[in-house]
Amino acid sequence: MSRETQGPSPADHNDKNAPELRNTRPADSLRKWMVWFLLCAGLIGSAVAYKLYVGGTGENPRSFLGIPISPYEQTTPPKLGAVHGVRLAIPANYLFFPVEYEGEDSWAPKKTKPVRTSESEISSFSVYVQWPSLLPRQDRNEESYQDSFKTRGLRPHEWLMISVEPHNLKPPTSPGGINYMLEDRPDNYLGRRTRSSFDLLVPINPLRPKDISPQVQFEYRAQPVFDLQSAIPVGPGTEWAQHWNKAIYWQGIPGAVVTTYIQCTRGKNVSGNELAGDCKHSFELKEFKANVQVNYTANLLPQWRSIEEQARRLMLSFRGDPNSQE
Repeated sequence: MSRETQGPSPADHNDKNAPELRNTRPADSLRKWMVWFLLCAGLIGSAVAYKLYVGGTGENPRSFLGIPISPYEQTTPPKLGAVHGVRLAIPANYLFFPVEYEGEDSWAPKKTKPVRTSESEISSFSVYVQWPSLLPRQDRNEESYQDSFKTRGLRPHEWLMISVEPHNLKPPTSPGGINYMLEDRPDNYLGRRTRSSFDLLVPINPLRPKDISPQVQFEYRAQPVFDLQSAIPVGPGTEWAQHWNKAIYWQGIPGAVVTTYIQCTRGKNVSGNELAGDCKHSFELKEFKANVQVNYTANLLPQWRSIEEQARRLMLSFRGDPNSQE
């Protein structure tokens, strides 16, 4: 057999003058191209997302799937609709996302815009306001508004996201089941939600996340914090920000009557930086038969009672003219 047929000998590998051997492996090349493609796609996606949420003003306002988002002009008519029969006229410049109506999906908006009246049933809406003035985005607070998106969870800011979601008034399909525990219904939804938060860390709970150490459990605080009962996860890993590592605050009895329920994230990020903490503060708005959730950074938690009161007043101020239409 000739040497050409045999291929290079070990001596060739040691010979500095031997021709370089090329390792042509299509799989490795494909992997490299895929990594570069995903990296570029991620960078482009981040830029688009930033533009979507923080984007321009004036002639180039932010938009969500082509639908204009705050800031609206002061002369823009209010967005009309009803929540369980309560007619609303929501000032357009307060809105963070477009109002969602029953039977519509914001991710797939209709090409032909329906005429909205005070009878159009609303499925949810969110406003974004500065605390404590509760003013929407405008020239005087534009810098603060933009900064609220740049903190990346490391610094607190002074903006509240207030969202309203009507209760589901249809009869439950399986009362007492696991799905029923989390359904947004008027029969003490917050009490059930608080109870389910604690149940998440029960060792025998099949829904307990698999990545949690068996030693992790809730520790109930003996003394109230800001006039609220509270509990925090303790054990290995609780020094890091995790999807399950949240402090719980409430007024009432979990599983029974709870009037205020607050979850706040806690811990450090992967870089070891302590996060500012994001709180989700829920309470019932009986006048609308709806649940209200207020999002804010944890530095505002001591003011939870005032935030709840002012958010309630703001939502009730949106009750509008029953004879109007867009």
